[in-house]
Amino acid sequence: MGRVGGGLVSVVIAFGVGLAVGLLTAPRPGRETRQILRERCQSLCEDACQTIEERISDFVESVESDTEGLQEE
Repeated sequence: MGRVGGGLVSVVIAFGVGLAVGLLTAPRPGRETRQILRERCQSLCEDACQTIEERISDFVESVESDTEGLQEE
């Protein structure tokens, strides 16, 4: 594993340790923390889906525009 791979592993391990410490020392009960995480993840997924749909729509419009330009030539 090269420097990049080793560095990436270190980052992932540090993230995991930080996440575990954060969850263990959280001031909320586990049920409430899980509910908040669930809501945030759902919101993130919805935002990602919306962004993907917008990008696909923009791409389709671009392809259609380019195709029309080629047909006119």
